[in-house]
Amino acid sequence: GQFTFIPYAQYDYTQQRLVLVRCNLEKPLFGKGYLNLSYERNFIGKISSLEIGLRFDFSFMQTGLASRFNRNTSTFSQSARGSLFYDRKSHYIGASNTGSVGRGAFAFLAFIDLNGNGKRDINEPKVLGLNIRVNGGRIMRSDRDSTIRVIDLTPYTSYLVEIDKSSFKSISWKIKNLTLSVTADPNQFKTIEVPIEVMGEASGTVNVKTKNGTRVLSRVSVCFYRNDH
Repeated sequence: GQFTFIPYAQYDYTQQRLVLVRCNLEKPLFGKGYLNLSYERNFIGKISSLEIGLRFDFSFMQTGLASRFNRNTSTFSQSARGSLFYDRKSHYIGASNTGSVGRGAFAFLAFIDLNGNGKRDINEPKVLGLNIRVNGGRIMRSDRDSTIRVIDLTPYTSYLVEIDKSSFKSISWKIKNLTLSVTADPNQFKTIEVPIEVMGEASGTVNVKTKNGTRVLSRVSVCFYRNDH
């Protein structure tokens, strides 16, 4: 029935007594909604309370309503949480249903490195298809933007980033560094540019003509040169 039951108990080891027990029952509703029912018994204050509430998890925020009843009073509460983040370099504004204040974020950008200097110049285009794995955070992808963003990172922590070498359709596109160690900075996006080198490969045989006919040469190195070199 998709019910989630969570029991909770608090015990004071010094006083050797049970402080409180709580039972929480949750049921998903409407896809993004959750119905919560909980009962709590505080043995120190000899107070029992019952709480019923609704929670909605949207992509941009979380909101909820709850009513709590005990022997003498009843309370009603409303809650909402979420965060906005802005990537200045790519002019991206996004929203999250979790708090991002004080957290770090990465923005990975793959581009064709035409001149091989390892830095993105104005005439070097971005490319789609980059796939990464990070040992933490939450990866966000967008069909309209080739940038991959990783949010909810612990600041001042180094993360291991693994880049899938078979991310792209063209076998001539190669990535030099497939493993990176990146440190997250608080309250900002750290942009990591991933240069892609366009490589070439040739295969075949080299033949030499002699008086006795044509024979194949072995252990031959073939060099390709540009016209302007």
